[in-house]
Amino acid sequence: MAGRPTVKGAPASGEQVANMRTCCQIGKTMGASAEQLAGALATMMQESDCVNMHGGDRDSAGLYQQRPSQGWGSYAQVTNPSYACRRFLTPYLNYCRGGANVMDASNKVQRSAFASAPAQWLPESRRDVGIIMGGKDFKDATLTGGLKMSTSTRTQPYEFSRGSANQPEDSWTCMGRLAEEVHWERFMRGGVLWFASDDWLARQTPRYNFTEGARGVLEITHTEDARQPAAECSVKALAKRWSVLPGDAVRVSGEGPGDGLWLVNGVRRTVTDAASEIQLKRPTPKALEPAQATGSTTVNVGGLSSLRFNPSAIGGGAAAGPAQAQALYRACQAISDRHYPYVWGGGHGSAGTPSGGGYDCSGSVAAALAMAHLGIRPGQGVPKSDELAAGWGQPGQGRYFTVWASPAHIWIQLKRIGPAWRFDTSPHGDGENGARLRRSPRDTASFTARHWPGL
Repeated sequence: MAGRPTVKGAPASGEQVANMRTCCQIGKTMGASAEQLAGALATMMQESDCVNMHGGDRDSAGLYQQRPSQGWGSYAQVTNPSYACRRFLTPYLNYCRGGANVMDASNKVQRSAFASAPAQWLPESRRDVGIIMGGKDFKDATLTGGLKMSTSTRTQPYEFSRGSANQPEDSWTCMGRLAEEVHWERFMRGGVLWFASDDWLARQTPRYNFTEGARGVLEITHTEDARQPAAECSVKALAKRWSVLPGDAVRVSGEGPGDGLWLVNGVRRTVTDAASEIQLKRPTPKALEPAQATGSTTVNVGGLSSLRFNPSAIGGGAAAGPAQAQALYRACQAISDRHYPYVWGGGHGSAGTPSGGGYDCSGSVAAALAMAHLGIRPGQGVPKSDELAAGWGQPGQGRYFTVWASPAHIWIQLKRIGPAWRFDTSPHGDGENGARLRRSPRDTASFTARHWPGL
């Protein structure tokens, strides 16, 4: 068969071709059929884009994202293409010989949360096998004709691990990540480590009642939205008169949407300044501890019924990698440099285009993602932040950036791809309102983490 192998529609690089050839050659010596080889390549495409990755989710690594902590071998072994292919093919071919079709066999080995995802690459993988092995193209009426519904149900134990093979994690960072998962707080206070829920902290007697005009209270600022209470609040007050510590409960009065109970999230003060800036956050109900079972999902085999922001439903764009993360950073920088104001509904009519002279939170995030070709097409309508939280990308934090979303707000955390820490319309103690790159961190307890596969 003439032509060059492809990976997710793009011409395969030399490394990708070599890795696919390794899989096919080993599979052939193990007695695999052409269809079984196609299933193995489709799985490899889904897991790693046929690139020998040196990291991934938790301690996953290699062509099939195999985890040393789960018995797949050492890190050196799972990042050896020959070992990784043979380690996948051995149980995979046994399932096939037991009567499972190639996609069911693949899922029995990988135990992926997205069981049907590799199926979308199966027609392409059949063609690649034909090119690499010198055979003919392959057809499968089930997948190239009408799609059928398939329900995947699996129980998945909650697994704890610290860091990954290429991204070590210290204890402080690890505790913070675990706190975020259940909406708890982790902070140091008076030389003592606190690890407590907002519910517990909010049961304290409020230490102070902040009101503008009160003695020593210099300024109170907060976000405002007529539809809901304020989500963030900052108080500037004389430190000697208004001394608070992280975790203290306080009240704010006379501020309309800002009225009510708050928790002290942080206190900033320079040695020479008599005033301190007190960052407040609304108490967040604690989340349930991670359950052992994840339930079931119903999808179309082939992936065409996936949510429109799901990576499996979006064609085109560059392969996931650091270069694409840098493209996102440049997109955030380009928007930030224009100093667009915050405009409610701004940017929703057409992704990448400000409206009303500026952007709101979801409009700016969608614009940056569209400019970087990350699951949102330039010109399409922009969803609300809760819709992005439910359907864009995949759950969990990314290696290079994380989209944090809630029903009220959405922003992007940037990780080691530039000097800024986040891209956010909310100042949260750093600059003015509007879509800007910001160097200061912010709390993530009330948000849901989403990431783009491989990034």
